[in-house]
Amino acid sequence: MAKPDNETYAQLVTKHEHFGIVLNPEILQLYKQVNDSLPDLIVQAIDGQLKREYRYALGGQVVAGLALVLMAGGFVSLVMNGHERSAYALLGAGALNIIGGFLRARLSDGVGNLTERIHNRTKMNECARP
Repeated sequence: MAKPDNETYAQLVTKHEHFGIVLNPEILQLYKQVNDSLPDLIVQAIDGQLKREYRYALGGQVVAGLALVLMAGGFVSLVMNGHERSAYALLGAGALNIIGGFLRARLSDGVGNLTERIHNRTKMNECARP
């Protein structure tokens, strides 16, 4: 097999920037020019990453569901024992915690906080301008 030239590497880097979960066949072909086993390894790596992300998300939902059940159980128990103020405080704190967790999950991508994301996106937009 002939060694790929610099143009092949340049195409690979340029096209690699614009892919999502499903790789473009042209990108896989360029990887194959570099090494025959690379396309299979890349597809396996992406598949493994998606499985890990799914398990992590599912685990988070299970833990959140358990926390919600425990919070509701604690609320009912406190009300039944005549501690209404404490019960409402528990319910309010739990509800605020759930809302805050939801917002953090929706506004972050695992890389950084929302401020960093906005800064990075602004920086990318400035670089893309002619």
